[in-house]
Amino acid sequence: MPTSHSHRQTPPGSWHDLHQRLTLATTTRRFQGAYQAIRRRNNQLARFAEPGALIGWLSTAQGDPDLKNSVLHDLMRAGQRDPDALGVAQTLMILALWPGLEAVRRRLRRYFKRDPGDVEGEVLARLSLAISTGNTISIRRVAATLLMNIERDVKRSLIREQRQCLAEAEAACEATILATPNVSDSKGQDDLLASLRNAFGADAPLVELVAFADCNFREAAARLGLSHEATRKRHARAMKKLRRRLSQSDPKIGF
Repeated sequence: MPTSHSHRQTPPGSWHDLHQRLTLATTTRRFQGAYQAIRRRNNQLARFAEPGALIGWLSTAQGDPDLKNSVLHDLMRAGQRDPDALGVAQTLMILALWPGLEAVRRRLRRYFKRDPGDVEGEVLARLSLAISTGNTISIRRVAATLLMNIERDVKRSLIREQRQCLAEAEAACEATILATPNVSDSKGQDDLLASLRNAFGADAPLVELVAFADCNFREAAARLGLSHEATRKRHARAMKKLRRRLSQSDPKIGF
């Protein structure tokens, strides 16, 4: 049964396999027993004798949307009230919202071209966490709110990460410039470029574009013939390498 972090590292290519595994999990005796315990405490679930019937009703376009929203609210509340019911509620809601999750996943995949499994793990982990901690009083439309928040939060996280990388690049290059004498003359400039190449290795052209040419990751990727995701990861690797080198040479450097 899912937990708030159980899908963080979903392997690439396993998205549809995961759906099958979760569906199969709902047929086990343990899951069935836990579902029946939730069902006995909720009148709205009384007509759904099996988890599959509930999932099928929730995930199709047919049926009263207000009633479906009410059932999703009840599942969230059941999971939050009882730790033993949380995994069941998460699994049921993940499967019920799967068509919407698939749409969110497709829209976000362009940001994770190199590691598509990363976006799948992010989507499922954030949904599981939202089910276990979301404010059921303030959430009016459960499906729409959870799916919209997932997509928004993943994009915000990527933006924060890129801003941090850019700030680190500026700080790192400033430190390299300060450590290189006579930068104004041609020899000093050559020394600076040599220092950058020594610090960043094959990633030096990428760091130069980001730090000196004011390129964002997409522009740098286009100039270097790389994907956006590869550019982001190579830049992060370069910053990690430089921080390690600088901390070894001067423990006071803390960026």
